[in-house]
Amino acid sequence: MQSQLAHETAEARAVWRDALVTGLVPAIALLLGVLWIGPHTSWFRRASPPNQALPATRQVSMPLNDSAALIGYDLSPTRARPGQEVHVRLYWQATQPLTRDYASFVKLVAGVEEEECARSDRPHPGNIPTTTWPTTRYVVDGHYVALPADMPALALKVVVGLYRPDTLEWFGATSLPESVYVVRQVNLRQAQMSDESAARFGDSIRLLGHRVEKTGDGLQLTLFWRATARPGHDYQVFVHALDAAGNLVAQADGPPARGFYPSSAWLPGQVIVDARAVPGAAESVVALRVGLYDLGTMERLPVRLESEPMTPRDAVAIPINP
Repeated sequence: MQSQLAHETAEARAVWRDALVTGLVPAIALLLGVLWIGPHTSWFRRASPPNQALPATRQVSMPLNDSAALIGYDLSPTRARPGQEVHVRLYWQATQPLTRDYASFVKLVAGVEEEECARSDRPHPGNIPTTTWPTTRYVVDGHYVALPADMPALALKVVVGLYRPDTLEWFGATSLPESVYVVRQVNLRQAQMSDESAARFGDSIRLLGHRVEKTGDGLQLTLFWRATARPGHDYQVFVHALDAAGNLVAQADGPPARGFYPSSAWLPGQVIVDARAVPGAAESVVALRVGLYDLGTMERLPVRLESEPMTPRDAVAIPINP
């Protein structure tokens, strides 16, 4: 009798437990779906909508040609130190079946001629041969690009694409809409900089100082610039070498930092080291005149010396010690 009663009691408990679980599980699932899964629903999608890569931080539509396109990317960091790695994740999609296996590349370039400064290559983007890429799914292709430890402060364009590894022929390439800025700390005391030339150019550019060194065939002039706000315009630097009579005997014009860091891209507060040779500057040179101008209009930026802020001029005079 007692065993039968115990059996019936255990059975009743099991029935109540099953009923409790059966009722609670749907309620918990509903609550979880409303409060947590709902706002993060994109994390649980098996496939993104056509021509989109939902996990990408930047959604783009950048065709390489009529057979493949870049539909998204991640870029981190956009401000990097020399020696640091830049992570670039690309989201590719084939718009037509690809008949060859292509390698992918990411290269960081600088200057008007887009000189290559750092690069990463993958024989098979995302470890998936391109001949097997489906046209209904995207491929995630990760790259780590190491910056040289001696890289100066500059702005880098990010160029990505696909190419044939056997012939190195490009299948297609495009540039990301974001740049990578190399941020380098400059110790102005160790730079042996003279602040005699300190001046303000226009509203947002300061010349902190300079250093002059004599070379075998002329002078090496290093200028130390800093923007107080983003200039928003590309200026040219002019350097005129003058003799005792004020005659022009040599000059060195060109963009700052040899074009690797145009003034329109200067980050506020960053020191830009601008080294330039003044060839043919003979022993007769007694001074240099330095200024900035608009290449399109040839108009010079007004200059106010830190030592004489009330007297505007169009250049800074740097005496050359004998």
